[in-house]
Amino acid sequence: MARHAVDLGLGPGRPGRSTALINVLGSFLIGLVAALATRGIVDGDLRTVLATGFLGGFTTFSAASLDVVERTEQDGRAVGMRRAIVVPVAAVAACAVGLWLGSR
Repeated sequence: MARHAVDLGLGPGRPGRSTALINVLGSFLIGLVAALATRGIVDGDLRTVLATGFLGGFTTFSAASLDVVERTEQDGRAVGMRRAIVVPVAAVAACAVGLWLGSR
């Protein structure tokens, strides 16, 4: 449902952007939840439910992989490779920010 809401919010014809946004946002939130669990603000069971349940289902690497292949086929290798590099780097950076923010 949450993925669908993001797709609807970004409007039609933007599946790649919604997948990228979902993966980056989900990575940020997983980092935040992990940090809050480390601080004892979120208990271990809730961390498991949020990180592996909700956020694990929210972010989908398989959808991101498909997006890279489709972008490569539709728009050329440069566009596909840019997507393959930018989204994972942004997702890891967002996760680090979530961890940092949650540890404050």
